[in-house]
Amino acid sequence: MQSNSIDSYNLKCQAQLDKMEELKNKLGELTKNDPEWLKQFRAVSFDKFLNLPVETSEIFKYQNKFQNFRIEEIKLEIGKGKQKPAEIEKNGIIFKPIKKAIEENENLVKNLILKLGNEDKFEAFNNAFFSFGNFLYIPKNTRLTDPIRLINIVNSESLFNKTIVFVDSNSKLKIVKEDYSNNYTADNSKTIYSDSVEIFVKDNSELEFSSVQNLNQNTIHFTNKTAFLNKDSKIVWNIGYFGGKKIRSRVNSFLMDEGSSAEDIEFIFGNKEQQFDTYSTLNHIGRTTTGRVILKSILKDNCESVFKGMIKIEEKAKNSNSYLAEHGMLLSKSSKANAIPALEIKTNEVKATHAASIAQIDDELIFYLMTRGLSEDQAKKMIALGFFEPLIQAISFDEVRAKILHLLELKWIGEEDNFIKSFYKAYETYKSNKKAPIDIFEGHYKYR
Repeated sequence: MQSNSIDSYNLKCQAQLDKMEELKNKLGELTKNDPEWLKQFRAVSFDKFLNLPVETSEIFKYQNKFQNFRIEEIKLEIGKGKQKPAEIEKNGIIFKPIKKAIEENENLVKNLILKLGNEDKFEAFNNAFFSFGNFLYIPKNTRLTDPIRLINIVNSESLFNKTIVFVDSNSKLKIVKEDYSNNYTADNSKTIYSDSVEIFVKDNSELEFSSVQNLNQNTIHFTNKTAFLNKDSKIVWNIGYFGGKKIRSRVNSFLMDEGSSAEDIEFIFGNKEQQFDTYSTLNHIGRTTTGRVILKSILKDNCESVFKGMIKIEEKAKNSNSYLAEHGMLLSKSSKANAIPALEIKTNEVKATHAASIAQIDDELIFYLMTRGLSEDQAKKMIALGFFEPLIQAISFDEVRAKILHLLELKWIGEEDNFIKSFYKAYETYKSNKKAPIDIFEGHYKYR
């Protein structure tokens, strides 16, 4: 037995070494035509990926679903991805594939890439290997009424997507990012979809970023979303996670200057064997900043999730106002969830509150609805979808609300694979019944 254990350990070590060598070779191929500064950036990022732990926070060190992540088990045929063609270069707006932007707008893109973080293992992974994505520059005093759409179709290859957005002063826009698989009956081999979004919002600007993900359940999804907010600027995140085998999400909002604000609304609906590892942070650095996070999840079958949240208020961030809520509903006895909110307050004269709850669906409420003529399944569905309703109605973009509602309906009956085929017919029905947005952020208490 001991000999077999040693042999097994040696085989695992050799497989890891082989995979590292394969990654180094792929990095060499990927950087062949890169400028020197980008080659260096990728090399440093790759080193960070190899050496950083899965979780750097001491609070959440053992609260993650990727503690036993094995890169050697992943299919690493790194592809270039398919993107819906979209390119704008008028009125000062620059919107083009990121590799083309590096070639044609090198100084602008270089200055932003070199500011990117490398302190998270899987963000560094993306920084090292990104091979497709978009670059968007919005000049001063630009107000866009129509949203900018980013649609990514993920195939059976592992993909590394990077989106960089720079919104200059006194501008306003909406971005909708959608990630789907082109094959929902893929083989059982695991692939990676690494997705990184970095946003820079300058003074007195506003960005609403909506994201819908419905990948097939053979895909491991790593996603890092980061925003840096200057004076009196605002970001609103609307994020829905529905697909993927294992999902690791990190959303970081840095409230750098006075008057900046961030709202982060996240949805999770898991079924079958899905696992979710989410972590959202509000980093209050400037004075009089405002942050709000609310995450809700519904888990069916044998799903597991851990959602972590952190409010950080730095010494100079007086008069900050911050709220963090994490709530989960379990629809089966075998689903599991853990919610871990945390505060790190370094000054006084601030408001900071967190809340968390995990519970099985209410049997008494199910019974009550059944006495009113609903079947058990209808009663459960009404309760579950009502759990999400306040968040959905807070999203200002009609089509995103409709897509989330439609995915919830399909997920309930296990037919989320048919989403792309069935959505636009359902959208016509939705438009005739839409409701106005409502406020979802309840009041909270003063931190002393």
